[in-house]
Order: sequence, then structure tokens, then C-alpha cells
Amino acid sequence: MKPISTALCASLMATLVMGCTLTPGSHLEVAEARTHFEQNGVRVTLQPITPSVIAELEQMNTSAFDPASLTDLTDVSESPYTIGIGDVITVVVWEHPELTSPLGQFRASDEQGNVVYEDGTIFYPYAGNVPVLGKTVTEVRRMITERLQTYIENPQVDVRVAAYKSQKYLVSGDVTQPGVFPINNVPQRVLDALYTAGGISSEGNLHAVTLTRDNQQYHIPVYDILYDGQQQFNVLLQDDDVLHVQDSAPRQIFVMGEVVRPQSVALSSQPMSLTEVLSQAGGLNELRADARGVFVIRDGQSPSDILVYQVDVHQAYNFALADEFVLKPRDIVYVSAAPITRWNRFISNILPSITSIRTLDDINQN
Repeated sequence: MKPISTALCASLMATLVMGCTLTPGSHLEVAEARTHFEQNGVRVTLQPITPSVIAELEQMNTSAFDPASLTDLTDVSESPYTIGIGDVITVVVWEHPELTSPLGQFRASDEQGNVVYEDGTIFYPYAGNVPVLGKTVTEVRRMITERLQTYIENPQVDVRVAAYKSQKYLVSGDVTQPGVFPINNVPQRVLDALYTAGGISSEGNLHAVTLTRDNQQYHIPVYDILYDGQQQFNVLLQDDDVLHVQDSAPRQIFVMGEVVRPQSVALSSQPMSLTEVLSQAGGLNELRADARGVFVIRDGQSPSDILVYQVDVHQAYNFALADEFVLKPRDIVYVSAAPITRWNRFISNILPSITSIRTLDDINQN
């Protein structure tokens, strides 16, 4: 029976030698310098995190938003309100109440005013049909004054918009009070619209606000407007604009591997660093983690590209370096297992087989 025992031992030794390749679970090899390799049609770039890499990424994040895309919007300057179809115009002729309130002075201003008809005109006594479409109240006042001079000596005329109904914008998404709001004689900008809608809700995403105009969608960097003072992006709203605030559900980081609490972490409006996210996951599992193998896995420029950034926190002061590394939505933070942890897992998996082999060997020898 001895030959059988020798064969079994040889097979066992071969299995132990292959332990590194048979270790269960995922793993990433530590790199000392930037490396490229391809596996299953996917190009992987593995790069240690250094101060120069962090500076390069910060520069890329700064240039990722192209202000040129908002040129058509930021070039629009404030201008007086122009009257549109459906607006209600009130005309006051001082010392002539029969012209000012022909239907009675106790009616509301929007009820006794003049509605702008589909042809862009209003009717006013002695002035006739007055074309007001696209004109300001100053231009309309001048026009009515000139027409009334034939019947009234030195008429004192005042023109106002009693009800703004021709122009509007829509605020949708994760705001407190989404809805349709009128554009009036006070210029409305992005922040004004968000304030009118009650502000962005707790689920709203400051980094994902879009403005749709003329079937063209623009990204509005609300975070930069609020926190970096980039007021040039606080664009003026126009008729039929749609301002939409997306929710923060897609803005998550996935923490996996040898941490105390593997989990998904929701990104806030403020930037979050690698050290912050690791802290929320309870930090590294000191008994199992490979401190040299803390990785950030990120999508590349195309689906076939993957970027992997690695930081070595074997020396604890490198957590300060990790605190400068800003994470992006959908990043995967992975902490690799220490070699001894992987070996112990391998042994725990084959231990039942070893016990069975020894039992069979004892039976054969007996």
C-alpha cells in the first residue's frame, strides 16, 4: 500500500505549490510603477498614487467642464421684459378714471386690464388696436400717449403688466416645489429659479443640474456657482427653459475587500477623498488587509479601458496622500488581502481534503 500513499502525498504537495493560483476570492497585484496589461479584451492601467498623479487628476477635473459649451447662454445679458400673447396690460390715464377703469374700480387689476390677443394687440379707448407684442412697457406707454393726444391734452399715461402669462420656465427633479413659474419684469437666473422652487432637496445633486433650451441640453455647474463664485454660469432664463435637478442615487462609491464594513457610500455634494470613504467603511481590517494594496478602480475613456490607482498605506502617513485623492461616482475602492490571509483561506479550503486523504491512507496501510 506504500506506493498509493506516496502518490497521494505527491499530489498533495503539488496542490500546495499551486496554492497561490488557487486562492479563492479576488486579488490585485501591487505595482511599483505604472504598468499596462490586457486581459479578456480589457486594457488595464495600474498606477501608484503619487503627488504628481493627484495634481494631474485635479487638472483633468478642472478642464473636464468646458465653459465654451455655455457661451451661448452666458452671453445673454439682462434686458427689459417684452410683452407677449396672454399677458394682461393695465393702462392708467391720470384724471380720467373712465379710461383707466371702464369696467369699475373695484375689480382686480388683472380683470380690468387688457389681454394681449393672438394677433399681438390690445384695444384701448381712443387709441384703437395697439400692437404691443415684443415691446416693453415704455414703448407701449409712448405709443398710447401719442394716440391719446388727439383727444386729451397732455395725457399722463402709465402702463404696467398686471399678469405675466406669456413666458414661463419649468423646474423639475429633486427640488422642494417643482413646477412651472412665470418670467416677469425681474430677470430670473438659475439660482433664482431654484430658490423659487424651494431649493434643491436633500436627495438632489448639485453636480447634475441641466438646462434644456431649444432642444439643446446644457450642464449647469451649480456647485461651482455656489462654492467657487463662478457667477458667469448663473445664466439668465428664457421662455420655455427647463431646469432639471437629478437625484444623487447614481453618485455612489463601492468599498470592497478587506475593510471592516464593506458597503456602498453615497457621495455628498462636497468632494470626498479616499481616506474619507475608507473611514466610513470602518478602515482597513488590520488582521487581514494588505496595507500596500489599497486600490481605486475607475472606468476609463471607453468600456474597454479600466484605470486602477494604488496607494501604499503600509506607512500610515500615506493616508494623508490618500486624503488628497478625490473619488468620482461609481468608483470601486478595493482593499486586497494580505498574502498570509490568502494562504490561510487556501488551507481552510483544502483542509477537509487533506483530512480525507490521511484517513484513506491510514485505511490503506491498515
